[in-house]
Amino acid sequence: YTVLQAETYRNMAVATAVIFLATTIVIGLFENKKKFAISVYGTIISVSSIIAMGFTLLEIMTISSIKLNGISMVNVVASIGVYVEFSVHFVNQFLRNQFSSKVEGAKGALSLVGFAVLQGALSTIIGVIPLAFTTFPILQIFYFKMIIIMSAIGALYGLLFLPALFSLIGVIVPVNSELKKRAIKE
Repeated sequence: YTVLQAETYRNMAVATAVIFLATTIVIGLFENKKKFAISVYGTIISVSSIIAMGFTLLEIMTISSIKLNGISMVNVVASIGVYVEFSVHFVNQFLRNQFSSKVEGAKGALSLVGFAVLQGALSTIIGVIPLAFTTFPILQIFYFKMIIIMSAIGALYGLLFLPALFSLIGVIVPVNSELKKRAIKE
């Protein structure tokens, strides 16, 4: 178990590092230096939430008596990639669109991608419902239960946690003078 736990953490770290690099490049690829720095900041917040989602999954597995084994380890590491979908799109919309304040930015980004995040989570949950009725416990535990948990965690972070976090610590850079005037008034 100790070796498996260490291997899980190592694989999560490698997956997260690759995601950080890829996300930084994709979000900030065609930006100037100032916007690239903001993209790195947004990526740090996004990857931090992905790490938090991964550890939330491990915590819920413990509470739900799902043991860490080879199958659950693969699910945990794969969840890191799945969680990108729940966070990076929001972050990208927050950073790329012109909003007058952090709160408006969080609302605007959520209005642009919130439905897609919800739809993704619900379609995944609906897709695995038949596994709840299988007679194979391995399918019920490691695929039905874990995928439901992964989707719920992703939706909660993507629809509630990230918008709240970005409304508090997100970075807004007004680009044109009209936006600058509105930002100053707020």
